Amino acid sequence: MNESVAPSPETYPYKISAFTLIKNAINFDYPVVESINSLLPMVDEYVINVGDSDDGTRELIQDNFGDNPKCVIFDSVWEKPEDGTNFFSNQTNKALEKCTGDWCFYLQADECVHEDEFNQIKESIDFCEKNNKIAIVFKYYHFEKNYDSLRKTYSEGFDCYEDEVRVFKNNIGVVSWGDAQGFCLNDAQRFAVSLRKYENDIYCPDLHIYHYGYVKSAKKMLDKKKALNEFYFNEAHFSEEQKQRELAKIKNAKDEYEFSFQLNDFNGTHPTSMRERIERFCRENPELLLD
Repeated sequence: MNESVAPSPETYPYKISAFTLIKNAINFDYPVVESINSLLPMVDEYVINVGDSDDGTRELIQDNFGDNPKCVIFDSVWEKPEDGTNFFSNQTNKALEKCTGDWCFYLQADECVHEDEFNQIKESIDFCEKNNKIAIVFKYYHFEKNYDSLRKTYSEGFDCYEDEVRVFKNNIGVVSWGDAQGFCLNDAQRFAVSLRKYENDIYCPDLHIYHYGYVKSAKKMLDKKKALNEFYFNEAHFSEEQKQRELAKIKNAKDEYEFSFQLNDFNGTHPTSMRERIERFCRENPELLLD
């Protein structure tokens, strides 16, 4: 693998702020430390919103990043399930408000960036500055079951998104919306509805986000799914009958999460920050590895 080193802050003209949010990372096996470490060398500032956890997440973040001058760690009380999924965007925007950079890089707690793409990311920001682009779209690798298998996407007939805005210019009115997967400009859902529709405003280079949200033991995956569904099925557009039916399914779920059987092979390399975690996963979950 060709190692890539980001340009030094002294020679790069734009300040980049990364931001993320996390709660109960230990209970739900989020690779948040690996996620932050994957991007930290490239950015000037990393804002971390830590929710009111009950599993030692606050200590985990403090132990790993509390002494790092780049990191801005703050505590926040997150909304309850009956408030629906808007809490994701609310909490994301709380972190975004603390970003002081010229450009912002949003990375969720189960996402990583490969160091081999650092230079290209900064070159993409340069291109945007020179060509009046205000956001950068990243392609996605969605891993499921293990680190050699990818979920199939919309273009393959499945329900997995293929790309999202993850870098954008700061202080122009960009905010997170909905369940915080995408962003909009002011109150117009420009980036969330159709990325391609606004091709004059965004840049779509060959850059990637490594999404590891579906690589866990079957038990941890089910625990996460149950917790998230309590928020999703409390949305206002669900009738009371639908809510009760779906919540009943969650409560009566099997003891193990059922991973997809229709996956693509991944033959590339993973970010360096993930190597130790991948090795540990392979040792502890041999039943989930490829034959």
